[in-house]
Amino acid sequence: SSAMSKTPSRATNPTLDAGWHLAGRKGPLTGSQIGDYELGGILGEGGMGTVYRARQLALDKVIALKILHPVLRMQSEYADRFMTEALAASKLDHPNTTRILDYGEDHVGLYIAMEFIEGRSLLDVSFENFPLDPRRVVNIMSQALSAASAAHAIGIVHRDMKPENILIVAGKDEDDH
Repeated sequence: SSAMSKTPSRATNPTLDAGWHLAGRKGPLTGSQIGDYELGGILGEGGMGTVYRARQLALDKVIALKILHPVLRMQSEYADRFMTEALAASKLDHPNTTRILDYGEDHVGLYIAMEFIEGRSLLDVSFENFPLDPRRVVNIMSQALSAASAAHAIGIVHRDMKPENILIVAGKDEDDH
């Protein structure tokens, strides 16, 4: 397509962080391309898939790309659940949730492209700042529960709510977001 032929490369685009692809540990797909996405390091792994830091080529933008585990791809119930998750989550619009940008299938597998959020997990924050001030805990958990409530309102159940999956980002007013 014409968008692909005009895609800037890292070598010609000084605005792209030169080390973006090294963030996270190297995975078996690091350096490969899935659809319009070039894969960098692994950000995390779960029961359903692996999340890579990736670069959306057409927009030269860093995103997170969740790829369904290859073994599960062969089982239609998991593939269907994965794609249903992407479609349902794309309808969720809440300030405390990650936005879904795209989803699809490529030669490597099924994927969900998500907004990349630069933050630290609640697990890491808890270990680094133990014990957390009770007011801080209430603030963080109020936001997480508000996001869960918005998801439940449209029929989404997270199924993997844990400190590793809650990201803490410094807000404009320096409160946790």
